Amino acid sequence: MEFPLPACMVRTFCSDKWVKDTSNKYVKKIKLSLQETDSNVDGQPIMMFVISGKHKQSVMDVGYAAADRYNKIIEVVKNSKSSSEE
Repeated sequence: MEFPLPACMVRTFCSDKWVKDTSNKYVKKIKLSLQETDSNVDGQPIMMFVISGKHKQSVMDVGYAAADRYNKIIEVVKNSKSSSEE
């Protein structure tokens, strides 16, 4: 499963604590990696967060957890941006 991320979000999204907690929570062998791409969006390079493993359900579970984390980060950024505009 591949998940595109802007380069500016990689450090926040792939924090050591989240990666460690996710690895411990999903016991099946899951491999998390980052790959560079040639894509740019609004001048920001795009990185690909890759989740792989042999156990399909565990890969899907980690993918859902990653999507939830991404949505929460975006919501926090939107809220902070709207509160700073007020």
